[in-house]
Amino acid sequence: PFAFAAPTFATSAKPALQVHVGDFDGSGSADLLLQPASGAANVCLGAGDGTFATGVAVNASFSAGDFATALDVDLDGRADLVVDAQTGAGTALHTLLLGGHPQGFFAPLALPCALGGRLAASIDRDADGVPDLAFASGENVQFVRVEPGVGFSAWPVLGVPALELALSDLDGDGARELLSMPAPSFGVPGALSIVRGSSGGGLIPYEPVLPGTFGGVEVADLDGDGGADVVIVASEPQGSAAQLLVRPSAGDGFGPALPPQSHTSGEFRLADANGDGRADLVSCEYIGPRHATRLGHGDGTFGAPIVTAIAHAELATSVYKYNLPDIEVADYDGDGHVDLLTAKTNAVLAFGAGDGTFPVQQSVHGTAYMYKCRPGPRVDLNEDGFVDLLLVQMAYVSSGSGPPLHAWLSDGHGGFHASNTIESKSGPRPIAGDFNGDGHADIAQSGVLDVLEIHLGDGSGALPAAYVAPPGAWGLAMHAADVDADGYDDVVCMRGTLLPARSLQVCQGGADFSAANAQPYFALGSGDVAALDVDRDGRLELVTDAGCLLRLPPPRFAGIAAYGSGTSGCVGAHTLVGSRAPSVGASDFRLVCQGAPPQVHGIGLFAPSADAGADPFGIGLTLHVGAPFVAFPIASSASGSASKLAPIPSDPLLVGATLHAQLVWPWSASASCDPSPLGWSSSRGLALRIQP
Repeated sequence: PFAFAAPTFATSAKPALQVHVGDFDGSGSADLLLQPASGAANVCLGAGDGTFATGVAVNASFSAGDFATALDVDLDGRADLVVDAQTGAGTALHTLLLGGHPQGFFAPLALPCALGGRLAASIDRDADGVPDLAFASGENVQFVRVEPGVGFSAWPVLGVPALELALSDLDGDGARELLSMPAPSFGVPGALSIVRGSSGGGLIPYEPVLPGTFGGVEVADLDGDGGADVVIVASEPQGSAAQLLVRPSAGDGFGPALPPQSHTSGEFRLADANGDGRADLVSCEYIGPRHATRLGHGDGTFGAPIVTAIAHAELATSVYKYNLPDIEVADYDGDGHVDLLTAKTNAVLAFGAGDGTFPVQQSVHGTAYMYKCRPGPRVDLNEDGFVDLLLVQMAYVSSGSGPPLHAWLSDGHGGFHASNTIESKSGPRPIAGDFNGDGHADIAQSGVLDVLEIHLGDGSGALPAAYVAPPGAWGLAMHAADVDADGYDDVVCMRGTLLPARSLQVCQGGADFSAANAQPYFALGSGDVAALDVDRDGRLELVTDAGCLLRLPPPRFAGIAAYGSGTSGCVGAHTLVGSRAPSVGASDFRLVCQGAPPQVHGIGLFAPSADAGADPFGIGLTLHVGAPFVAFPIASSASGSASKLAPIPSDPLLVGATLHAQLVWPWSASASCDPSPLGWSSSRGLALRIQP
């Protein structure tokens, strides 16, 4: 059986509060530094056989509350000391005591760290062969560069919590990402944070795209170039001095930002309100009050507002500069024109005339008592092809519960059946997606007591099952998207902040929510986020309403290669990817596509040969698979993501075989663009080479 030998003892003139192990004399044997509660430390030199000499006082003095770490900072073979002296109010003085002095250590050297806290890790941040120092305090980390013979310098503070830190190239692009694990809180394990690495060795929490504040963010292909453009309404608090900011795509990135355009509302949507195939900007403004449509010019700019007065008296009197209503756009009556749902004191549907105006307006039956309500997402809950109406009753929140959801199923002609009330324990902003991968629309909410609640749909519109997961979620549920490209929609939550902080979290969807992960990221934002594929690699980036773009490290799989351009959809190009390497016996392999029209049935194609790009049907639809091909059905979720399970047989003869895949999607007449003359788009081609 396993056992230890009898203990040996090292004696010291003072009792030790902490014991540090290191080779302090450079002899090759481990020594002990005994740190007292206060005063000078003692070093017990090791004999190399497990015994230690009597402690000898050294010129390293400590005060109560100091932390010390023994490590060889200057790589001279002798252990040094990093001392974190807590000076109060969350601050600390960080010093380095280099070993090798006859009396133990040389005079303390101040380290250029602006944080309190203590040393968290010794990691080679810049890959120069010399470990650097990482200090952690609260939800912040700062690295100090170590250059032996030169000195020390500090990198900027990163807003990630850290009990443990590591650097690793997660996505195989040659740049290392920073992995950070915080300390458990009240017994609940912390969530792993990831900060993306750059090719130059730096760490990039986010990239500034536009200087947005206190507004909203939307994504669409405004100029028809196949790229995803970002639109932000930037304003000062209380809705004043609003500006419309546009950052168009260019190639596999962004072009220069367009000059600011005037705007008077923070709440807006992008939709084709006049049927010309271009995205327009639809909003509700306090001037009037009125509905306003700014027609898109097809180049990222918008025209003067086309206005429609709000006819509903109760809603009109509740709209003023600092109390703008919430809106949603969809074709609620099935006539091919975009309609506008406005909610504040109650809910009013304004039906589009197809020219940018909304002349016919009606109150949604049963909402007159809903003081303070807000619209839910565009979603077809019962899968009959018509957009249903979802509202959150903000004014009614009982003890232990959140605002209830009310769902009205559409009759397809602008009317709605009796409402279905769904009790909720969570927050005010529902989002729609397929979070458990069963093909039905689900609803997610979060925000009350940091609870993420998933209402699982079954296709009937009833949302019979609710699930609270994963643990550790925080912030408001803001967006649904398959961020990790695993075939399940994820919930993107945001905790609004315009200061550097961990403000964004991705809560992963999956068949088993109990095993889901809540992944935090460092960003700025005041409360809105959108997803887009700006570099057209098939993996989504996230952009906040503060103009911060997060490129999440995607996995890279052998045997998968995208090719061609396809026919782009209304939010840019569709790049088809695989959920894993296409290996023999991979029963869980999936094709994954982003940016599809929500809740539609598309067509998938498999073929043995590729095509550089052809329009065999003469309808403006580019195909990248050659004949003959095999077609298969595929459906998109309410978020516009899509996946198709394509298991690979366990036959070793398949190794090296190559297949080519592509997806095509139909877009409705009320979509924000016309991808092609008949409204179809196609993904880029995907070459799959079967791996062992």
